[in-house]
Amino acid sequence: MKLYHGSNEVIKVPKLLEGQRPLDFGNGFYTTTNLIQCRAFARKVLYRKNTGKAIVSHYEFDENLLPDINVLQFDSPNKEWLEFITKNRIKKNPDNDYDLIIGPVANDDVYNTLLPYFAGNMSAEIALMLLKPKKLFNQYTFCSDKSIQLLHYVASEEVSYE
Repeated sequence: MKLYHGSNEVIKVPKLLEGQRPLDFGNGFYTTTNLIQCRAFARKVLYRKNTGKAIVSHYEFDENLLPDINVLQFDSPNKEWLEFITKNRIKKNPDNDYDLIIGPVANDDVYNTLLPYFAGNMSAEIALMLLKPKKLFNQYTFCSDKSIQLLHYVASEEVSYE
């Protein structure tokens, strides 16, 4: 399987980054199978950091190795997914026992929809109903050294501003 990581630099050797801002699946190395989404994210990282270039690093990952690691997978944005990302986004669940977490990404558009839920001002049912028309891409978050060693760097590309 091909996976992509958007950044402001080439990442030949992925590393687990801790102490970042609160993210959907907590600390880890975030990738996606969606190259278009990843290119947009690389542009966003460059804009936010204002240094380097918008870069997408390409990796190979052998899905046959999934039984060898502890995986949490969300097949859709359901209530369990919503609770999990809420805990991570508000830093109540910064640690987990998973090697790899797979599921929908709550991008900025989705995140803005979820803010009232995070604040306790909206029910899970309404939040999930509002998410249904949104296009949710996927993410593969490598959360342990064991899992990140299964990623193999292939190439990188500089992203243009088309």
